[in-house]
Amino acid sequence: MGIPDTLNGVAEGVPNASQPFCWNMREAVEENILKLEARFARYTGDLPYGCNFDEAAIMVPSLFHRARLVEALEVAGWQVFNEAEDLVYTNPFGTRYFVAYMFLRHPKKRYRLEVMIMSEGEEDMRPGFSPLHASLWPDGERPYSSGSHLFPVPHLSFKATNIQGAEGKHRSYSMAIRHLGNQGFVHAQTCQSTYGHFGYYLHQDAREQLYIKPRVNTRDDA
Repeated sequence: MGIPDTLNGVAEGVPNASQPFCWNMREAVEENILKLEARFARYTGDLPYGCNFDEAAIMVPSLFHRARLVEALEVAGWQVFNEAEDLVYTNPFGTRYFVAYMFLRHPKKRYRLEVMIMSEGEEDMRPGFSPLHASLWPDGERPYSSGSHLFPVPHLSFKATNIQGAEGKHRSYSMAIRHLGNQGFVHAQTCQSTYGHFGYYLHQDAREQLYIKPRVNTRDDA
C-alpha cells in the first residue's frame, strides 16, 4: 500500500488548529463585551430548549492580572458579588486542579462574568493541571509578565435544569450533552467538583477554542 501524498501536508477539509478567544486588556471593556455577546448570540440557538447562557469565564495568569481586570470591570459598572475556591477532577485525563473564582454582575446584563485563576491547593500546595485550560495559554505556559494583556475566555456556560429534582438534574445534564452532540459539538473534558459536575464541548467546525459548558449543581443553586 502506498503512502498518501497528503500525509505530510494539509488535506482538504481538515481544519487548521483553532485559537483561543481572548479578552483584550488593550481594548475598552465595552468592546470586549460586544465581542463576547456576539459569541453568545452565535451559539444560543444550539442550546437545549429552555436553556440560556448565564456565565462567561475569563482566565487570568496571576493575582496581579486579576486585580487589573476587576478594576477595569468595576469602572465599567460591573460589581463583584461572590468569590469561591474549588477542587476539580478532570476526565478522561485523571488530573485535578485547584481554582479560585471571582464573580461579577452588571445591572443591565443577564449573565455573570467568572474571573478564574488556577491556585495552589491547601493540602499539597501544588496547582494541579487541567489539560483544557493549559492548552489556552501559549505553549501551555501562563504569561506572568506584567505586560500580558490577552486573557483566554475558556467557556460560555448554561445550567442544565429542564427537569426538576435531584435525579432530574442528572437527567437534564445527560439530555443536554446528547443535544449538543446532535448539534455537532465534540466532548473535550468533563469535570467533577465540590458543587457538581460540568463538561466542555467544542463544535466540530469551530475555528475558535471557545467551549460550551453545560453544568449541573448538586449542592446549591450556583
